[in-house]
Amino acid sequence: MLKKTLSLTVCCFLLGGCASSFDQNMGKIGGTAIGTAGGAALGNKMGGNKGALIGGIVGGLIGYTIGDAIDKRREELKKIAQQEQMEIYFSDIKSNEIVYNETNDPIPPSVKAILSTKNQKEEEQKKVGDKVVITESNQFNKGSSEITPKARESFTKIAKTYGQTSKKILIIGHTDDSGSSSLNQKLSEERAKNLGKIFAENGVKQDNIYFLGAGEMQPIADNNAEEGASKNRRVEIIELSNEQEITLYSNLRKTNPSYFRPVEIKQKSKEDVAIVTSTAKKQPEIASKAEPTNKPIEQKETPASNIKYVDFAGTKSSNKNLFSLDKFGEVVAQESFIGIGTKAKADMPTNLYGNCTTDKPRVYGETKSLSSGEKIDHKTYEYKNGLNQSSWTASVNKHLIGLAPVGVVRDGAKAVSSPKVYVYENYIQGSNAKPNETLSTTVNAYQGTKGLLYRVFVTDESSSLKCMDIIFDEKNVNSSIGKMYYVTNNGMYEKDFTVQEVGRN
Repeated sequence: MLKKTLSLTVCCFLLGGCASSFDQNMGKIGGTAIGTAGGAALGNKMGGNKGALIGGIVGGLIGYTIGDAIDKRREELKKIAQQEQMEIYFSDIKSNEIVYNETNDPIPPSVKAILSTKNQKEEEQKKVGDKVVITESNQFNKGSSEITPKARESFTKIAKTYGQTSKKILIIGHTDDSGSSSLNQKLSEERAKNLGKIFAENGVKQDNIYFLGAGEMQPIADNNAEEGASKNRRVEIIELSNEQEITLYSNLRKTNPSYFRPVEIKQKSKEDVAIVTSTAKKQPEIASKAEPTNKPIEQKETPASNIKYVDFAGTKSSNKNLFSLDKFGEVVAQESFIGIGTKAKADMPTNLYGNCTTDKPRVYGETKSLSSGEKIDHKTYEYKNGLNQSSWTASVNKHLIGLAPVGVVRDGAKAVSSPKVYVYENYIQGSNAKPNETLSTTVNAYQGTKGLLYRVFVTDESSSLKCMDIIFDEKNVNSSIGKMYYVTNNGMYEKDFTVQEVGRN
């Protein structure tokens, strides 16, 4: 049985405000106002005052149509939620939430209209789509993607409210962050796919349905509390006009690392760490071939005699916090639903985010078509400044660390490659040699208001180097800094370093 009580909240974000109770006409009136403003701005660019008048009328009609259709469905969903005792939240998707790359790809008219208003103030943004969030309420058997019989009845009713839509539907599955990240992603994807099938069975064209398993990567509440973890176990139903909007929306990977449970890196005992020294004179030989990011890690037993320890002259690691909030800033504004979030920012501790020793490699899925099962084309990526499959180095206690390729796309801060870490012991500038160690990694990337946190996990058990946090500065990538964490025969140590892009003066 479904035991959750109804908690219906509407985040309208219309005209700069947000209502916490459902108003039948709010979306329609707000959609008209926002559509008029956006259309007028576009029309003015196209044809002066006359164009502004025409654009305002057309934009107003579009906004009214979107708002009216959404309002009618929300009223139906409200009734279903009451009947089925489901916990549902609504929010509008605004034009500024979909960021378009400046590419030479053909841009549909609907996209051009959004592009014309993407830099407007929040209160002037046009409503372009709808989001419905349904938090877990015994929808699936534990650890299974199979929908319970009762939940199937509920979702069948929900799917029928979308039966006449000609728009595109994206269903996103989310989990909490307990257990394996790769298994969480696979589970959330299968659940989203199964819900998509219910929509296809109830009137929505299969070609218009997409699914995404986000796993644990987009928490909206604190996983350290059961209430928060239950909010994170949810499904989202996204409605947008076309596939390109679906693609761009799914690129937005806003992650709040403070909501994750801390994970301790296992440290080797004194007997497990063998000290290795070298006087080799080396020069960087850094590869640039990209590899798929966040591949599942195979845990292997490593003989103690094979574990290498390089002295980076660090200090004993004394706290678990991120080393520089000044460089990172705050998490880029993540959509919130009134009633879902747990703690207000004012109630949070000063340093919210743990360092890489309290994190783990995390997996985010790809958006796929229900009809074909294939992931949809993301077109041309634009990379963040300095992170276009580039190579970076850092000097640490006479040793040189190389990192390549480092690739992060601008929109959504998605790491698109898992770089290698190259360790050159006792490096002398200008010498010609190969690295002492070439280490495999996987990467998490978290976007802050001031910098990108690029978190590198070393997956080779034979190395004493465990992980690195690098904060790439948003304004000046050459001012980026980092901290490495490694084990010695006395425990976990840490060392600050600065990074420099290879080939950049």
